[in-house]
Amino acid sequence: MLLLLHLVRICENLLAPNNGIIVGVCTRVYLSVCRMSCNEGYEATGIVERRCVENRGYMMWTGTPWLCEGKTGEGRGAGTIALVNTNKSETECTFPNFLQNRKKAIAKKN
Repeated sequence: MLLLLHLVRICENLLAPNNGIIVGVCTRVYLSVCRMSCNEGYEATGIVERRCVENRGYMMWTGTPWLCEGKTGEGRGAGTIALVNTNKSETECTFPNFLQNRKKAIAKKN
């Protein structure tokens, strides 16, 4: 009797990044390549393509987790929130590029 054993090498599921999508078909099998794209108004930071590889007996994706960050600049809406000042009673934040002005918001802590 001949017993054939075939090991399927697969990587963990890749999830689409927040504010982005996986482009096309993304299989998890050895040497498959998955690509992502960011939604309008967002741009990729880091690599947009990852490959399923084997490393010392473990299956893993190359690169780092996907990220889509909001674009900043004139006409693109609010940018990132920057923490300016924190104390026990309130937190002050600035919102760059929000309505083409620098707006401040103060949140009272309870």
